[in-house]
Amino acid sequence: MEAHPEVNWPKQLTRLIKDALALYKEGSSPTEVTKIEDRLTKLLNQKMGNAAGKIPAMWKGLNKHRDKIFLFLKYPDKNIPPENNAAERAIRNVKVKIKVSGQFKSGDGAKDYATIRSVVDTKRKHKQNVHDELVRIASTPLN
Repeated sequence: MEAHPEVNWPKQLTRLIKDALALYKEGSSPTEVTKIEDRLTKLLNQKMGNAAGKIPAMWKGLNKHRDKIFLFLKYPDKNIPPENNAAERAIRNVKVKIKVSGQFKSGDGAKDYATIRSVVDTKRKHKQNVHDELVRIASTPLN
């Protein structure tokens, strides 16, 4: 929008996303979801392949994944978040570990780290005691 203010398509897309997020927060009816999806279809049916800047790449990517864009509205009972922040937070610790140490010393070390990190993150997510779970795992006899 900022790089090419003369193109209206990004503004319309931004408005659509804001409307969809507001609908998500308020709770949506199937009719309202259909209206949002119809607006998306109308936007994506506009030929933006020759537009300025990065607009064509955005348009192409949205077209490719159009059936997934508003899953958070289609399946409210599944608690699908409208963003991927949780996934990015989940991988952040691994990226920091790699950045600080430069690498894992072995494949097994990386696998062990991922396993422990998964247990810790899952327990935190469910507001359960991480220490108790790690002690339980450590005291379980191996077969």
